[in-house]
Amino acid sequence: WHRLLLLLLPGLVLCGIAQAGTPPRVELTATPAWQGWSRPGRSTEIDIRLSTDTSVQATLEVLAGRQTVRSELALQPGRVMRLHIPVVSAAAGKVTLALTVASNEELPAGPIERRELVIAQSESPLLGVGLAAGGPVELEGFHSVTLTAQDLPRNASAYSSVDALIVDAPTLGALDQRQLAALLAHGAACGRIVLLNADAGVRQALQGEIGCGGHWLIMAASLREARQMLM
Repeated sequence: WHRLLLLLLPGLVLCGIAQAGTPPRVELTATPAWQGWSRPGRSTEIDIRLSTDTSVQATLEVLAGRQTVRSELALQPGRVMRLHIPVVSAAAGKVTLALTVASNEELPAGPIERRELVIAQSESPLLGVGLAAGGPVELEGFHSVTLTAQDLPRNASAYSSVDALIVDAPTLGALDQRQLAALLAHGAACGRIVLLNADAGVRQALQGEIGCGGHWLIMAASLREARQMLM
C-alpha cells in the first residue's frame, strides 16, 4: 500500500496543481447606453455584468481614449455583479474592457477576459426616443435612437450624449431609482426633455425638479405635437 501510494503521489500532486492553476470561468457582458450612439467628446455609460463560478478577486479596467477607470471587484459564485461606468466618447469611439484576476495560493494572476466596444459617433444632434409602443421616430435635423427603459443610463453625465429626449409615461414608470435620479439630474441641469401623455401628478412632480424654470421640459399630448415642439 505504501509503495502504491508513492507511485501515485506525483500524479496526484500534478493533478492538484493543474486544478489549482485553472482560471475561473467569468462571464462578462458590456452594453453601451443609447444603443451604442454618442457624440464626440461627450459622456456616455457602459452597463457591465459579471458572473463567475468561484470566488475571486479581480480588477476591471475600462479604457476610453485617455481615460482609464479601474475597479477592484470581489466576485462571488451565483451572483451577478452589475456596474454602470461613465466614460467619455473618444474620437475613435473605441472602449476596451480588461478583467484581470488577483493571485492567491491556488491561482496565478493574469488576464482572463477582454472586450472591445465601439461607440458610434453621430455628426447630427441625437434624439433619444423612449416610447413603450416602440417604433422609430424621425425628426429633421436629428439622428433618432429608439430606446427601451433599460437603455436609459444611471449616471446623469451620460445624458450629455443626447441633445433631446422623448419619453412617455409607461417608460418613465419602468425606470429604476438610479435611472430616475439621473433623468431628474439631467432635467435640473436644463436638459431638453419631452414628456408624452403624462398625467397631472407626474407633470407636477417633474416640474418641481427641472431647472431653467422648466423651459426645456416639454409636455406633449401626442407624438405629432412632440415633433412640432422640438422643431
